[in-house]
Amino acid sequence: MISILSTSPYSVIKVASTLANTLKATYHRGFFNPQSLSKNVIIIGNPDYHLTWLIQSIKNRNIIIYIVCEGKLINKSFIYPHLKDKIIITPSKYVKTKLEEIDIHVSEIIPHAITTF
Repeated sequence: MISILSTSPYSVIKVASTLANTLKATYHRGFFNPQSLSKNVIIIGNPDYHLTWLIQSIKNRNIIIYIVCEGKLINKSFIYPHLKDKIIITPSKYVKTKLEEIDIHVSEIIPHAITTF
């Protein structure tokens, strides 16, 4: 079983809900009880305060972080300690480059899924 969490921008919520449906995972949108999460957690979001809050609120779980961002990341001292030693996935080479500019290792590039209905 997998639990998925996300930060609040609509585009991030859309990616998280699509991934949850695809993986048949539980998507926890908004407030959640950390004890209700499965052992494996995927967090989707921008490298911001909301993402760091989600990371800090989860203990004793396997965490994968899917980071989306645009532009230069200027506050390395803020985000780096929370991402160090985590499995980081990005949707593009561009995001990977921006994260590696602030010494955050990216494990994999997995583009956003595109669905049509």
